[in-house]
Amino acid sequence: MQIDGNTHLVGLIAHPVSHVRTPQLFNASAANQGLNAVCVPFHVKPPQLKAWLNGVSTLQNLRGLIVTIPHKEAVAAACHKLTDTAHLIGSVSAMRFDHGKGWWVGAILMETAL
Repeated sequence: MQIDGNTHLVGLIAHPVSHVRTPQLFNASAANQGLNAVCVPFHVKPPQLKAWLNGVSTLQNLRGLIVTIPHKEAVAAACHKLTDTAHLIGSVSAMRFDHGKGWWVGAILMETAL
């Protein structure tokens, strides 16, 4: 697969990020399915999380973020809307930016409501 201007981006944020294998699994699966999508790992330190989220919310081809330690609770606070489960546990493992409304929506990865 070649990344181009139509490629859908999925980010994965962690601190540290080098141990995370989700991007390799996601990218292999997307390639096998012929999807024009790629998962990119981002090493985001906690003090820069809010600024980073503000910046990436401007990316029109960013379809969502996978969130892992230590950011799960902090991104829940940054979301304007949470699914019931995410609200109940105060943690988010997947989020997307709703460009129409201008806010982040957070969920637990296994939920389908995102």
